[in-house]
Amino acid sequence: MRWIISGIITSLAVLIAVGAIVWPVGHAAISAVLLLPEFFPNAPARPLEWLTPNPVRSTVELRYDGQTSVADLYDPGSGRQHGGVIIFLGVAPAGLDDPRVIRLGESLARIGIVTLIPQSQDLVNSKVDPSEIDELVAGFDYLAHRPNVDAKRIGFGGFCIGASLALDAAEDPRINHQVALVNSFTGYYDLSSYIISILSHSIVPYPSNDQGRVPWEPAPNATEVLNDHLISLDPDSRERQELALAVHNSARPRPDVSRLSSTGRTIWTLINTRDPVVATRLLNQLPPAGQQALARLSPSTRIADLHAKVFAMHDRDDSTVPYIQSRLLIAHLQPGQGEYDEFQIFNHVDPTESTSLPTLLGDAARLGWHMFQIVEILQGAVPVQHYG
Repeated sequence: MRWIISGIITSLAVLIAVGAIVWPVGHAAISAVLLLPEFFPNAPARPLEWLTPNPVRSTVELRYDGQTSVADLYDPGSGRQHGGVIIFLGVAPAGLDDPRVIRLGESLARIGIVTLIPQSQDLVNSKVDPSEIDELVAGFDYLAHRPNVDAKRIGFGGFCIGASLALDAAEDPRINHQVALVNSFTGYYDLSSYIISILSHSIVPYPSNDQGRVPWEPAPNATEVLNDHLISLDPDSRERQELALAVHNSARPRPDVSRLSSTGRTIWTLINTRDPVVATRLLNQLPPAGQQALARLSPSTRIADLHAKVFAMHDRDDSTVPYIQSRLLIAHLQPGQGEYDEFQIFNHVDPTESTSLPTLLGDAARLGWHMFQIVEILQGAVPVQHYG
C-alpha cells in the first residue's frame, strides 16, 4: 500500500510539473509541484533531484544574548539573490543530520530558497525557554545580511512548539515589520488554553464559543513536556527537584503538600487537576514571573504585532496540539492575513500511511496549493504584503 500511495503522489507531481512546463503557470507553481513528493519519505522518485543541482550545506553559528547556537545553512549555490526561510523544529526534534531534516533543507534550497535550520539544545532536551525567540531573531538577522538573500523576502516555518516560537519571533519588534511570512505547522496560538486542554483532556472545538467542551486525549509526550515546564516555573530548586521526581517516578511517594510553598502547591495541584475551571484559576495564581514566562511564549500575547502573512496547517486528529489552536490563530488575524488548511494525511507532523485514496488525493492537492502560496512569496512571484 505504501509504494502504491507514494507512486500515485509522485506520478501526479510529474504529470502536473510537465503540464506546467507545457502550459506555463510560473516558476512558483512548478517549484511547489516538484516539492510535493519531498513531504512523503517513501516516494519512489523525486523529480526535484533530477532537475536541480545539489545545494551547498554548511554549518554556521548564531550569536545572541551572550549565547551561541549552531544552524545548518542550505544554499542554492547559484550566485543569484534568493528569498530565505528559517525552519524551527519542535521539542525533542530530529537532529540536523536526520535524513528528513536534510531532505527538507535540500529541497527548499533546490527551488531557490536559502534555508537556515537552527539547532536548539534546550528543545532537544524537551525544555522550552523564551531565549529561543532571540535565537530565531538572530537567525533572521543572519539571513538578512547575506548578500545572496533578499532581506524583503525572508520568512519562518516551524513545527509544533517550534511553530509557536516562530510566530513569537515574527511578532518581535526588532524584526516584525520585515518578516514576509510564517508557516505554522501544528503550532499552538494561546499557551494558557493549550495548557488547559492538556490538563483537562478536552478542547472547545470552536474559537468563538467557550462552551461545549469535547474529549481530547493528549499524547504522553505533550503531558510530559507540560509538566516539566510548569515545574520549571517554581523558583525553589529543592521543590523543583521534588516535584520532578514525583512526576517522573510513580513509585515515589507523592510530595507532602503541606510542606510545599504556595507556588509549589499551585503547580502540584495544577499538574494533577482535570477540571478546566480549576486549571484556569490555578494558572492565574502562578507568581508574576511564571505568568510572564507563559505570556512570552504565547503568540496570542502580541498578536497585534504580527504583520506578516500567516499560513497555518494542522492535522485534524492531532493528539499533541489540538487543531483548535490553529483555528484560534487564524480567527485573531486581520482579514486576508491568514490562510488555513486541515489535513488527514499527517500524524502530527509526519505523513501517515493509514488513509484512503480519495483523502490522500484531496489532501495532496490542498498541500500543493498551500505550498504554492508560500513559494510564490519567497520566490518573488508576488509582492510581499504586511498587515497593520
